[in-house]
Amino acid sequence: PQPMLFLLMGIIPYYMAGLAPTGSAFGYFLLILFLSNFSAQSLGYLASSFTSNPVVGLSILPLLITPMILFSGMLYERHSVPAGLRWIQDISVMNYSFALLVLNQVEAMRGGVRTFLHQFLQIEPQDFSMFLVNLTLLSLGYRFLAMCILMIRVRFISKPQ
Repeated sequence: PQPMLFLLMGIIPYYMAGLAPTGSAFGYFLLILFLSNFSAQSLGYLASSFTSNPVVGLSILPLLITPMILFSGMLYERHSVPAGLRWIQDISVMNYSFALLVLNQVEAMRGGVRTFLHQFLQIEPQDFSMFLVNLTLLSLGYRFLAMCILMIRVRFISKPQ
């Protein structure tokens, strides 16, 4: 089906980039890619549910995504985030997606590189399943919130014709 075509964007460059050649790492990569896509769709639904104008919806989306990227640990160490903004890491789709991808690939590495990445990102191998569950629940939560906002808009804000 057409919604699954995004997997081709992950399948083709997977081996070209020299990622872990094991079947389990590739399977988890596809699962993480699917969950990340589902999360992105949920955030898009949430941003677009606030308004009926698509341009305004596209303008709202960066307001949601930019803090998630800034405080996810992709750009700098997580412990350097100010204490008042650490809660953004818990609701960040990018935080969990990035950590899952790193954990999936780091297991194929040996020695100092693995240790450095675990320390820099402040993640542990045992966090993998918890991050999968968190990403799934976060995606479903954003989608549910978008549907609630749409229901409120339809019931109370829209005018009968």
